[in-house]
Amino acid sequence: MPHQRSLLAYVSLLLTLAGVLASAPAPPVVTHWTADNGNGTYSNPLFYEEFEDPDVIRVGGDYYLAGTTMHMNPGVQIMHSRDLVNWELSGYAIDRLDLGPAYRLEGGSIYGRGIWAPCIRYHQGTFSIFSNVNGAGLQVFRSTSIKGPLPLVEIAPPYSSIK
Repeated sequence: MPHQRSLLAYVSLLLTLAGVLASAPAPPVVTHWTADNGNGTYSNPLFYEEFEDPDVIRVGGDYYLAGTTMHMNPGVQIMHSRDLVNWELSGYAIDRLDLGPAYRLEGGSIYGRGIWAPCIRYHQGTFSIFSNVNGAGLQVFRSTSIKGPLPLVEIAPPYSSIK
């Protein structure tokens, strides 16, 4: 009989705990990060992404950000915002930076090199992104649409490269 009472007490305790846990509100499900707190304030970071050397411009009521992608492809992230808090990916300046065999990892590597410190500008209806690729020269991407990829114009050394 004492054994049945302790078993009954144990089952009763388990049922009580299950009821308490079932009645507790479930934590909200977060589907993605947003810096916008919804009340006119924001939290850092603005986005969970690595945007080194960002350059931002305003065109009318829109903001555009271009960021370093180094040796990674696609190259040069282009972000869009209307309030400098809520950003979305607009596109990339180039799908694949291929300036020779080393960029395809054939007989060499450009690891840690590639596109650095892009500068984005807008003038007379055309977006331009200027960026140096160490050892390869200045890369200029130009288009009337910022969606990307943008046509590439290479500027030959000696005017274009830091060596």
